[in-house]
Amino acid sequence: MSRARRIRLTAVLIGLLFPLVSCQPFPERKGPVEEFDMNILTNAKSIRTRLGEVLVGYLAEYELNLQKHRIFISLEILKYRKGERLTVKGRFIDDSVRISYGDQINAEVPVVHILRAAPASPEKKLGPRL
Repeated sequence: MSRARRIRLTAVLIGLLFPLVSCQPFPERKGPVEEFDMNILTNAKSIRTRLGEVLVGYLAEYELNLQKHRIFISLEILKYRKGERLTVKGRFIDDSVRISYGDQINAEVPVVHILRAAPASPEKKLGPRL
């Protein structure tokens, strides 16, 4: 086989295989945007999701209908600390992480991709005024 033919054959194979190797399915990020008031439960963590994506963020907790829910919030800029209260806008993605916290060992926690985060207002930090 001539050198030119081997080079062409290799180029064709790489051209056919490249899209298969480089294309990774990403979690669906088309859920509705929701607003939450939440507490950050842990310091920043780097964790791999159920679908294999590596995310950096925090385990957080919010209250809905008098029940507490834990979620993993994915943030691009990590400037918050454990114990802070945030008001965030984000959307649930079709993915979860397995994380241990308190009495729950390896719990499946849904992932929320945060679009906007800010410290909670002072009246939300102090609770309702009587």
